[in-house]
Amino acid sequence: MQTIIITKGQKKILLIVGIVLLIFAMFMLLAYLPLRVKEKRLKAEIDSIESDIARIKKIAEGSASIEEAITVLKNKLESLNKEFPAREEIVLRSLSELAAKTNIDIVSMVPQKKKTVTDIAGSSIKLKGSIVQEMSVSVGFKTNYKNLAAFLNALENDFPVCLRVESVQMSRSGNAAGGTLDVSLTLAAYLIPGK
Repeated sequence: MQTIIITKGQKKILLIVGIVLLIFAMFMLLAYLPLRVKEKRLKAEIDSIESDIARIKKIAEGSASIEEAITVLKNKLESLNKEFPAREEIVLRSLSELAAKTNIDIVSMVPQKKKTVTDIAGSSIKLKGSIVQEMSVSVGFKTNYKNLAAFLNALENDFPVCLRVESVQMSRSGNAAGGTLDVSLTLAAYLIPGK
């Protein structure tokens, strides 16, 4: 039986390949797959609501209870559509409002160029016939740990726009234990400009 000898160069290559595979796996597990699950859920909800509205419209013969059901379904569809706003201003305004509500002082907010969201095959992703776009937003702000936790929690659970946190960088500004944090946050928000 032969012993396989691995040189230092081969070890470095194996290490680099392992690190790249680990980063790719982490990206898939932590960023891409959760977003795809949310996208599929939202698509299914929108399709379900649209089919319910179409079915109810066919059945409706002027009855007040049917009209109420249509109104309720239209309101539900509208709330889902708000998760994918048409304009970037809505995202920026919502971020500013959330920051104010959680006592965060925004220093800078810079939206980046929008890009079309594609699936693994490279095809554009569409909702309701319109192409979904991703817009990165870099936000710099000053806050404390408590307000930062409240802000991030609200982003995850209560924010009206579909987005994901791409990166968070923070450093303490000051020597006090409860000092102020300088935070740099990069978000990806999703828009449907043509709706």
